[in-house]
Amino acid sequence: MEAGYVVVRSMIPPAELETLRSSVDAIVTRAPDAGRVTMTDWVDRQSAAAVELCFDDRVFDFSRQLMEAPDAAPLGMWVLCASGTGWHRDIHPHDMAPLDGLQEDIRLNGPPYVQWNIALIDDSYLRVMPGSHLRRNNADERQVERSQGVVPLPGAKTVDLAAGDGVVYINNILHCAESNGNEKRRTLHLGYQAFGGRGFTHFFLPATMGVHFIEHLSPWAAEKCVYFERLHAQRHDDVAADAARDRGGGRGRLDGGTGSDPPERARADDDAGRAVESRLSDSQIQRREAGGQRQRPLHPDYG
Repeated sequence: MEAGYVVVRSMIPPAELETLRSSVDAIVTRAPDAGRVTMTDWVDRQSAAAVELCFDDRVFDFSRQLMEAPDAAPLGMWVLCASGTGWHRDIHPHDMAPLDGLQEDIRLNGPPYVQWNIALIDDSYLRVMPGSHLRRNNADERQVERSQGVVPLPGAKTVDLAAGDGVVYINNILHCAESNGNEKRRTLHLGYQAFGGRGFTHFFLPATMGVHFIEHLSPWAAEKCVYFERLHAQRHDDVAADAARDRGGGRGRLDGGTGSDPPERARADDDAGRAVESRLSDSQIQRREAGGQRQRPLHPDYG
């Protein structure tokens, strides 16, 4: 990913596109009106196809290979219904390393996180600055504020996606998006985090996507979600243990012990996880747990 992004043409065939559009439209209809909808909060059995695509090797394993990681897990699944934002990078330095540190880690170890836009309808709103994921802003870019909207910049590229195309990109690449105005937009926006790779964890989310929705998924997809949640839970434990050692005190949650999820969400996650476990044979569980024993990263995790 020398340019910081890769366009994948015709990754979804026309027949599958119709199914995915119906699935996504059903999710968006149930959700409150918003420019970005979290699919896992509004999915049901009839609309599960869009969520299950996120575990398909066309997206999942492609991401894992780009990150050069033994394992990976999704961090979020959204539908983009609107666009319109100025130049920015998807980073937040208040709880991440300085940009120079993030870029040096990517340069040495590859990206620990990638994100996708997969167009279900033609989408040409995204603009990217090739190669900016490995450098600071230049003089022209420093003059541009995100609030100014889409300002022309030398070297910028428009990412033209036909329906069924996808673009995978490193989150700290400089990018922006034209407004879609009154045009309908249905673009899947997915994020994947590496596990067991060489690089640092560039950011740490106190809450994952959970498993509260998996009763609506096919058994194979539900099983994957439980496995992904175990990966995230282990990372949470590792980060909490590192933080406790740094404090020199007892071990505790990073959110102060209060928890980040409401009780009903936590109960739903627990119940859904137990339901999936009950559907799996002992041999399946043993294989999955064996597959989860990955080599620890060479660098410690941090948030």
